[in-house]
Amino acid sequence: MPDSLGLLEFPKVATHLAGLTGTAPGRVLALALRPLADPETIALALAEAAEAMQILAELGPLPVGDGDDLTPLLERLHAEGMMLAAADFMVVRTAAEAAAACRSALGSSTWPLLQARAAALMPQPQLVAAIRRSIGARGRFSTVRSATLGQLRREAQLVRARIKRQLEGLLADERSPGSSRSS
Repeated sequence: MPDSLGLLEFPKVATHLAGLTGTAPGRVLALALRPLADPETIALALAEAAEAMQILAELGPLPVGDGDDLTPLLERLHAEGMMLAAADFMVVRTAAEAAAACRSALGSSTWPLLQARAAALMPQPQLVAAIRRSIGARGRFSTVRSATLGQLRREAQLVRARIKRQLEGLLADERSPGSSRSS
């Protein structure tokens, strides 16, 4: 089958389609496309495409946001002690808002096939609200902090200061002339 795809210049078609996408995940999906063979699968794909064309004609492009791939952010969080920057939370907020907007736009029974796909988009209003509260207009974490967070930060500063004093003491011992560790 790969030879027949080459004869049909399918790789060129997929590459051209990938160039028309607006997001990195969309490009990956476009390049991974393969022709369908099952008649039922083809009929469903054509019906979904017809609904998508109708949506474009009636509503214009869907509010998909920037289409950022959140996978790298999630993978970074698997490493212990890793944190996200304020800009990362803004990307998450944009994606969550776009998912909610798409689900709402496709909520009409006029488009049952795409409505079923949109049902998988889970609105996260609490997450969006928490990010809005936490990140200021300049895209930085808000200076308004909870009492618990303030206490935790003070404790972390005390621990850092204690560790620093201990390390400085060890270094001073190493440098002293009578130190058994000095060479």
